[in-house]
Amino acid sequence: MQLKKTSETILFVLIVCFGAVWSLEGQQQAAEGDLVRPSGLKIYSISGAIGYSELPKFQTASGSFQSLPSRTSAWSTMVAGYALTSSRTRFGLTYAPSYNGRIGSGGRQSFNQNLVLDLTREITPRVFFHMSGNGDDSTLDQLVIQPGGFSLLAGSQPSFDQLAAGSASGLVSGGSPALGAAYYGIRNLTFSGHAGLTYRQSSRLTFDFRGGVTQTQISPVGNKNTQTLLGRTMSDQAEAVVSYSLTPSSRVGVQANVMNIRSTLADYRIVTGTGFYTHNFGKRWFATVNGGTSSLENTGRIRVPAGVGYVGSGSVGATYNRHTLIATYGRTLGDPYGFGSRSSQQTFGAWNWNERGMTWGLQASFGQQTMNSSSLGDITAWHSSAGITRALNRQIQVSAGYAFLKNSMLGSQSFLGTPRHVVQFGIIWSPMASQLQHLQIGSTP
Repeated sequence: MQLKKTSETILFVLIVCFGAVWSLEGQQQAAEGDLVRPSGLKIYSISGAIGYSELPKFQTASGSFQSLPSRTSAWSTMVAGYALTSSRTRFGLTYAPSYNGRIGSGGRQSFNQNLVLDLTREITPRVFFHMSGNGDDSTLDQLVIQPGGFSLLAGSQPSFDQLAAGSASGLVSGGSPALGAAYYGIRNLTFSGHAGLTYRQSSRLTFDFRGGVTQTQISPVGNKNTQTLLGRTMSDQAEAVVSYSLTPSSRVGVQANVMNIRSTLADYRIVTGTGFYTHNFGKRWFATVNGGTSSLENTGRIRVPAGVGYVGSGSVGATYNRHTLIATYGRTLGDPYGFGSRSSQQTFGAWNWNERGMTWGLQASFGQQTMNSSSLGDITAWHSSAGITRALNRQIQVSAGYAFLKNSMLGSQSFLGTPRHVVQFGIIWSPMASQLQHLQIGSTP
């Protein structure tokens, strides 16, 4: 019932916001005589792959351990979407259904799907509105091989300005979706909605206001008789950011964030206040540091380690001779899943290289997340991936990829301690690759 009410609320808010912006856009276009330019429904890519998975053992409701019998699978995926642009509005909608069939497992199969909505509207020359929504129903196989936000950003071969803006904007999430996937069983259901307003008071001073809600839970399909650490996690947050450009290459600012997290293990609120400084060193690399304090308080019946502590993060990025690199480290109070941790540390990195002419490409990424003194003890997750691509022409490429995932919990003999390996070989047809990359990494006003 809670899931239904939450999803209906998110959908209602997104529809109302989109309808209001669409109405304003129509009135503005009529006044200015500027026509909206729809692209129509497009197929961005179709891919097929065959791969090998080392499947972990999952603890069933009866306490015994069970693993899926098959280790060889075939995947097929299509990414389609609709885009609309005008002088003031950019709107994109993508839908990616995929089919996974396990070979030699008695016909075991799964259907995954992902839906992404993104809207940016220039209300006035100084005010911008941004809204996004996402829904995903995928198996752990799919999430392990799926790249994170920083990997997509590095892999899109951005310019230096795009790399720095995408990394610092907060609209690109750097973590891999696989890091927390195993906590919800062999199939996850996730949906979210976010909205924000940017006000540029001058060429130097900017105000940002953002808010959103995210829910991840056990998917009702595919997790029958499986015991999981978390049944559901829901979070909502609001954030305000004030930034000022000291020079064309440096910026300072302060931000305040309030996040409420509710899960099947704990309910708590995290209030954070930080200051940040970012600097571009020429047109090759940039660095950002962020630090401040945070407080964690209980909002539910289950008590978690409440208190006040320091938080901080740092990131670097560089582009040089067809190479793109992003790395970041952060420390926060609590954790994003609802384990009730005292603190968390996250480390992410992504690297990409493309041969001149984009014939060959290499990618690699790494992520680690540690949650200290949670309600279930100390928990650590590792995720890494590597891949190689070869373009046969401007629309078709073949690829090979490997991904590794391991979650460990101190003193636990559950499935969290079992590593997972996924290897894929595939072929991809991308008639509109540039538009797809833009929709994947998001856009900033």
